Amino acid sequence: MKLYKNKERLKEHYTNLEESMPEIAVICNCCTATIHNWLKKFEIERRNNSESKLIKNPDVKYKNKDFLYEQYLELKKSMQEIAETCNCGIGTIKKWLKKFKIKIRSLSESHLGQTAWNKGKIGVYSPETLKQMSEAKKGHIPWNKGKKNCFLEKTLRQMSKSRKGRIVWNKGKTGVYSKETRKLMSDVHKGKMIGDKHPNWNPNRAEVYAPYGENFYNEQLRNERWNLQHGRDLLTGEKLEYGFKSHYHHID
Repeated sequence: MKLYKNKERLKEHYTNLEESMPEIAVICNCCTATIHNWLKKFEIERRNNSESKLIKNPDVKYKNKDFLYEQYLELKKSMQEIAETCNCGIGTIKKWLKKFKIKIRSLSESHLGQTAWNKGKIGVYSPETLKQMSEAKKGHIPWNKGKKNCFLEKTLRQMSKSRKGRIVWNKGKTGVYSKETRKLMSDVHKGKMIGDKHPNWNPNRAEVYAPYGENFYNEQLRNERWNLQHGRDLLTGEKLEYGFKSHYHHID
């Protein structure tokens, strides 16, 4: 019986001895297609092109577990960087990481500590690109809009920690928004932070503010510091007429 007609012998040569189909074909004095057909018939898993190259080049770096461990975990290099060093594809590096049971970093872990390519840069997008980006976001509703408690306590702590020490880009700057932009921002917020629509609204505000004493209800102090916020009453949120002064009495 010819070698390629025996499943165990064919598997021994192809899988265990890692001989290629052309090499087995030379031994059996037949063509490569015959070996391919019998491998398929016996349901013996065939190697792809990259795996075949690995057998032809046994000294490649990524076949070494210690090398991959050092490059990926200790030096924190990306799969792309390792692939460029080894002159192969990212898929090959990923496959060998899995084969050696080296834990692959998640997307967030791989980006940790990296600086965004456009951080601090201005004018990196053309006006046409900015317009396209704006159009694409029109009508898009954020996934967490109107939702409360959508983050775990642990996640909130991590978010707070990541923002610690970060300075807001427009802190201390003036004139960063044009008149048109400020008007648009104002129009968007109109009627949304009034009275019970305000996130800090308290229906029992009278009882809450009572301990502050007479000074809280002092007319001059109220009108100058507390009461008038963009022409609205601080407690009720009602729009006041020009020159109008509301009157409160201290609640015991």
